[in-house]
Amino acid sequence: EAMLRNRDISYADIILPQFQAHVWECVQEAVQDREPFEMIYKIRTASGEEKWVWEKGVDVRNEDDDGFLEGFITDVTPLMLAEQAFHQSEERYRLMAEKTGQMVYDLNLETDEIVWSGAVLEITGVEEREFQSVNLKGWEERIHPDDRKDVVEELEACIREGTPFVSVYRFRRKNGSYLYVEDEGSFLLDANGTPVRMVGVLRDYSHKMKVQELMIQTEKMTTVASLSAGMAHEINN
Repeated sequence: EAMLRNRDISYADIILPQFQAHVWECVQEAVQDREPFEMIYKIRTASGEEKWVWEKGVDVRNEDDDGFLEGFITDVTPLMLAEQAFHQSEERYRLMAEKTGQMVYDLNLETDEIVWSGAVLEITGVEEREFQSVNLKGWEERIHPDDRKDVVEELEACIREGTPFVSVYRFRRKNGSYLYVEDEGSFLLDANGTPVRMVGVLRDYSHKMKVQELMIQTEKMTTVASLSAGMAHEINN
């Protein structure tokens, strides 16, 4: 009642100052173009509480060409708070993945599109935003030719069976060099049990490969030393 005909206060007065210009411009542009408008902004209630609201409306003109706005405004605070919490959690996970040297991916198996985050630059040499254009085919093309067939066939088998995917292969970086990576992913299923998404991580595996190669070389040297000692013994005899 206090707002009707701006008796005590106008609705514009309860819109937070940082949103007032945006709301005004959005409505004026919609009225000028004779198009509906839709926006989300914050208001301050009579008790001093801040709320997120969603407004949707349209300019309605009568016979005298007088303009009126018709629409609705509803409280979307719980939805906005939940979305903010989700983005904060997502950002924390992205930062954690980046700090631990992991490149995180989310593959849509229906569209073959992939969302990349985490240590993208460290592993690929490409900025995260630029690497978003790499889909499933682009990922396959970056696998070393000698590893590609086995890795792709292994992934296809895991998709059919719905089993976790784990593979080590050489991945081409921006400068053309290859980096050994460990790829580990799991599948999200729909109501019918069909894999629809694959979420996983790529880790730099080059250090472990060097350790394995060193162990193999050490084992070879130990074997050769043992054989040499045996031969020397036989020669002495």
